[in-house]
Amino acid sequence: MPDHGKPYGSRNVGHVPPPDPATWWDFQPGQSRTILVQPFVAFRVDLITPDPPGPVVEGELHIINNKGEKRIKGELWLDRPVVCLRVCGTGEPMITLTLRNIVGGKAYLQVSGHPRCKEVRRV
Repeated sequence: MPDHGKPYGSRNVGHVPPPDPATWWDFQPGQSRTILVQPFVAFRVDLITPDPPGPVVEGELHIINNKGEKRIKGELWLDRPVVCLRVCGTGEPMITLTLRNIVGGKAYLQVSGHPRCKEVRRV
Protein backbone atom coordinates (compact mmCIF):
# COMPACT_ATOMS: atom_id res chain seq x y z
CA MET A 1 0.00 0.00 0.00
CA PRO A 2 1.52 3.37 -0.98
CA ASP A 3 2.37 6.02 1.57
CA HIS A 4 0.22 9.13 1.42
CA GLY A 5 0.82 12.58 2.77
CA LYS A 6 4.42 11.90 3.75
CA PRO A 7 7.03 14.37 2.54
CA TYR A 8 9.57 12.77 0.29
CA GLY A 9 13.04 13.43 1.67
CA SER A 10 16.66 12.81 0.83
CA ARG A 11 19.74 13.23 2.97
CA ASN A 12 22.57 13.64 0.48
CA VAL A 13 21.55 16.27 -2.06
CA GLY A 14 24.89 17.99 -2.71
CA HIS A 15 24.66 16.87 -6.35
CA VAL A 16 21.63 19.10 -7.03
CA PRO A 17 22.58 22.14 -9.09
CA PRO A 18 21.42 25.63 -8.07
CA PRO A 19 17.95 26.66 -9.26
CA ASP A 20 17.96 27.05 -13.04
CA PRO A 21 14.63 27.81 -14.77
CA ALA A 22 15.98 26.14 -17.94
CA THR A 23 15.74 22.79 -16.11
CA TRP A 24 12.28 23.39 -14.61
CA TRP A 25 9.31 21.39 -15.87
CA ASP A 26 5.84 22.85 -15.40
CA PHE A 27 3.05 20.64 -14.08
CA GLN A 28 -0.65 21.27 -13.60
CA PRO A 29 -2.86 19.21 -11.26
CA GLY A 30 -3.63 15.84 -12.83
CA GLN A 31 -0.68 16.05 -15.22
CA SER A 32 1.84 13.23 -15.49
CA ARG A 33 5.20 13.37 -17.25
CA THR A 34 7.70 10.71 -18.16
CA ILE A 35 11.12 11.69 -16.87
CA LEU A 36 13.19 8.66 -17.87
CA VAL A 37 12.41 5.85 -20.30
CA GLN A 38 14.84 3.10 -19.19
CA PRO A 39 14.30 2.49 -16.34
CA PHE A 40 10.86 4.06 -16.51
CA VAL A 41 10.33 6.99 -14.15
CA ALA A 42 7.28 9.27 -14.22
CA PHE A 43 5.77 11.81 -11.87
CA ARG A 44 2.12 12.88 -11.62
CA VAL A 45 0.96 15.99 -9.78
CA ASP A 46 -2.30 15.45 -7.90
CA LEU A 47 -2.62 18.66 -5.89
CA ILE A 48 -0.79 22.00 -5.76
CA THR A 49 -1.00 24.04 -2.55
CA PRO A 50 0.68 27.45 -2.93
CA ASP A 51 -0.36 28.81 0.49
CA PRO A 52 0.70 27.84 4.03
CA PRO A 53 1.48 25.25 5.15
CA GLY A 54 2.94 25.04 1.62
CA PRO A 55 4.09 25.61 -0.92
CA VAL A 56 3.70 21.90 -1.46
CA VAL A 57 2.85 19.51 -4.29
CA GLU A 58 1.16 16.17 -3.66
CA GLY A 59 1.83 13.57 -6.30
CA GLU A 60 2.78 10.06 -7.28
CA LEU A 61 6.13 8.74 -8.41
CA HIS A 62 5.91 5.74 -10.76
CA ILE A 63 9.01 3.57 -11.26
CA ILE A 64 9.45 0.39 -13.32
CA ASN A 65 12.91 -1.17 -13.17
CA ASN A 66 14.58 -4.57 -12.76
CA LYS A 67 13.14 -4.78 -9.23
CA GLY A 68 9.55 -4.45 -10.46
CA GLU A 69 6.93 -1.73 -10.47
CA LYS A 70 6.42 0.77 -7.67
CA ARG A 71 4.02 3.69 -7.14
CA ILE A 72 4.81 6.02 -4.27
CA LYS A 73 2.51 8.83 -3.13
CA GLY A 74 4.04 11.73 -1.28
CA GLU A 75 4.75 15.44 -1.17
CA LEU A 76 7.37 17.74 -2.63
CA TRP A 77 8.17 20.81 -0.52
CA LEU A 78 9.77 23.98 -1.84
CA ASP A 79 13.54 23.68 -2.34
CA ARG A 80 13.75 20.22 -0.69
CA PRO A 81 15.41 17.92 -3.28
CA VAL A 82 14.25 14.32 -3.45
CA VAL A 83 16.33 11.51 -4.90
CA CYS A 84 13.82 9.34 -6.79
CA LEU A 85 16.16 6.67 -8.13
CA ARG A 86 19.77 5.65 -7.53
CA VAL A 87 22.41 4.07 -9.79
CA CYS A 88 22.70 0.32 -9.12
CA GLY A 89 26.00 -0.65 -7.56
CA THR A 90 27.22 2.83 -6.64
CA GLY A 91 24.13 4.28 -4.98
CA GLU A 92 24.71 7.61 -6.72
CA PRO A 93 21.56 9.68 -7.33
CA MET A 94 20.15 8.97 -10.80
CA ILE A 95 17.04 11.20 -10.82
CA THR A 96 16.28 14.02 -8.38
CA LEU A 97 13.16 16.21 -8.28
CA THR A 98 13.00 19.60 -6.54
CA LEU A 99 9.92 21.83 -6.26
CA ARG A 100 11.25 25.28 -7.21
CA ASN A 101 8.16 27.46 -7.65
CA ILE A 102 4.38 27.60 -7.84
CA VAL A 103 2.90 30.31 -10.06
CA GLY A 104 -0.55 30.66 -11.62
CA GLY A 105 -1.71 27.17 -10.65
CA LYS A 106 1.42 25.50 -12.06
CA ALA A 107 4.17 23.77 -10.13
CA TYR A 108 7.71 24.10 -11.46
CA LEU A 109 9.94 21.12 -10.70
CA GLN A 110 13.67 21.04 -11.34
CA VAL A 111 14.71 17.67 -12.76
CA SER A 112 18.33 16.68 -12.17
CA GLY A 113 19.81 13.60 -13.81
CA HIS A 114 23.03 11.64 -13.37
CA PRO A 115 25.48 12.22 -16.26
CA ARG A 116 24.72 8.67 -17.48
CA CYS A 117 21.03 9.61 -17.85
CA LYS A 118 21.15 11.11 -21.30
CA GLU A 119 17.50 10.15 -21.81
CA VAL A 120 16.16 12.64 -19.23
CA ARG A 121 13.99 14.99 -21.24
CA ARG A 122 10.68 16.74 -21.24
CA VAL A 123 7.95 14.44 -22.55
